[in-house]
Amino acid sequence: AMPLRVTLHYDEGGEPLQLKLKLPKKWWPGPVSQVTDYFVEYYNGKFPDTPLDMRKIHAENAGGRKFHADDVAEVAFTHKEHIYIKDGAPPRNEEKRQKEKENDPSMQDCQNFGCQFRFREEDNHPKACYHHR
Repeated sequence: AMPLRVTLHYDEGGEPLQLKLKLPKKWWPGPVSQVTDYFVEYYNGKFPDTPLDMRKIHAENAGGRKFHADDVAEVAFTHKEHIYIKDGAPPRNEEKRQKEKENDPSMQDCQNFGCQFRFREEDNHPKACYHHR
């Protein structure tokens, strides 16, 4: 298979950063948030004085299309693409939410803006995001 390399750019204030990243095979079927979280950790390691919050950024392509946090990386990104890290929580994946609700009406949305986590009351435990509890 082709490799999957992307160049991530952040230039929204704070320190600008460009990061060339070869996505590990095991990330391909994973969510876009795995890539953006990695970028934020890398960024915050380099610029601890102006840290980014992984819940308050999202990825866009050069055309300005915003990716959902749970989009599949290998579907969302193309090899050698330039991806832009922008301020603001990722858009909600309404289509997926609708499907989940139809499949399982007991699923609830976390009330924490930008968390995007869906949970069942019985799965709600002390380690869950504190807004679910």
